[in-house]
Amino acid sequence: MASPPTEADRIVAVEVRRCVQPQQDPAWRFALGGIPRLDGLIVTLRAASGLAGEGHVEAMAFYADDLTGSEAAIEVLRPALLGADPLRYAETRDRLDKALSGHEAVKAGIDCALHELAARTLRVPLHVLFGGARRSSVELQRILPLKDPQGMAADAARLAG
Repeated sequence: MASPPTEADRIVAVEVRRCVQPQQDPAWRFALGGIPRLDGLIVTLRAASGLAGEGHVEAMAFYADDLTGSEAAIEVLRPALLGADPLRYAETRDRLDKALSGHEAVKAGIDCALHELAARTLRVPLHVLFGGARRSSVELQRILPLKDPQGMAADAARLAG
């Protein structure tokens, strides 16, 4: 296995950039309202070695922080991440939870970035950190938008095909 972590493995930068995905159907609606686009952030954790891990933060105000709130939460969490060892996940997660309660969508994105950086630090595929590959593909869930019955049937047929 890989050698123990060094100072080069420690996180020295937390980078954040916005990402916006427009919906294919701008009239897309569900029970809580319309979602014309999917707002989010890409969080990059960079180690002193130059290795990096990335994670996505969904910033949808109906169940988590909006973009501004997500960015603010990351700023509060930044000091807890700087200097952290990506291979000491539990310790880093404890630091995040002590720094800020809640904001689980933000922490989920950071979690993904930590795991990717840990895998790159160890120079192993990410699935190794989760006990090994168990399948070669992953089924995705899709949500049908609320429409008239014919519109929903057409969307279901399109998504199933």
